[in-house]
Amino acid sequence: MLDKITNTIGVSLFQNVTDVGNSIDFTFLFIFVVCVFFLIANTAVMLYFCYKFSHKRNPIGTNIEGNTTIEVIWTVIPTILVMMMFYYGLAYNKMDQVPDGALKIKVQAYKWAWAFEYPNKKKLKKQEVGSPEWKIRMPILKIPVGRAIEFEMESTDVVHSLYIPAFRVKKDVLPFIKTGLWFKANKVGFYDLFCTEYCGDSHSRMYTQVEVVTQEEFDKWYNTKDKNQALTGDALVKKGRQTFSTCAACHSIDGSRIVGPSLKGLFTRETHFENGKSQKVDEAYVRKSILEPKTDVVKGFPNIMTKVPLDKQELDAIIAYLKTL
Repeated sequence: MLDKITNTIGVSLFQNVTDVGNSIDFTFLFIFVVCVFFLIANTAVMLYFCYKFSHKRNPIGTNIEGNTTIEVIWTVIPTILVMMMFYYGLAYNKMDQVPDGALKIKVQAYKWAWAFEYPNKKKLKKQEVGSPEWKIRMPILKIPVGRAIEFEMESTDVVHSLYIPAFRVKKDVLPFIKTGLWFKANKVGFYDLFCTEYCGDSHSRMYTQVEVVTQEEFDKWYNTKDKNQALTGDALVKKGRQTFSTCAACHSIDGSRIVGPSLKGLFTRETHFENGKSQKVDEAYVRKSILEPKTDVVKGFPNIMTKVPLDKQELDAIIAYLKTL
């Protein structure tokens, strides 16, 4: 039904991507149609009464007695319509009823990116997403069509909110408190995923996509063992520059101060901490600062950095890149 409406009015509002989404779209459409109908009907009646009972046509006010039939009609019909809205709204209960056999994916939100973990620890490569004028590198989530997907979500810093508009699912991602949602995509394609809870300077960068593929294509990708190609020299520095895009919202490379200290000339200086200690910057210190950011806080800067989920190769790449600054 929604597909026919979409084809008739020529818009992509009703995409028929998930079962829950279809129920939500129909509920919205039903309520919208009812509201528009009564808006037009009430406006028409109001204009008619303004015309019929104007002072010119009705100079002496007339006392109109009540009408039991009309009162019954305008009580019964709205009651039926409201109960229908309630019935269709029960579709929202399905959003908390995860089907058996759902593929559980762990979602980690942090300033300002998303990280996804599959049951077999399969790695997602970061890819460029966004418009030609504005691109960022994020992991694109890959899922199979026609299978229920369950998200187990947690934030490492502030409140975020995961939203996939086409799937009609949205849920807050809370610091150190697990929340969840589920969906089942019915169409192959790419769909936007982003944060809808303002979470700081680079909130708009918390954008990526969900790629829905056939079950056969997903199984082939999911069961293929990851091969980390050894990188050295310029290739490692290039990967570090790409990975550093996650850090650029808080750390500059030109000496200017943002949220955290600038990383320009990092390996040529001694860093002083809030606890009064100091240390010459080396690779071990950089690794510890990324994996355990609360341990040694640089003097004069807020203790707000959280652990960034990077693998060994990404850490090596960032260190190689920072050495060139």
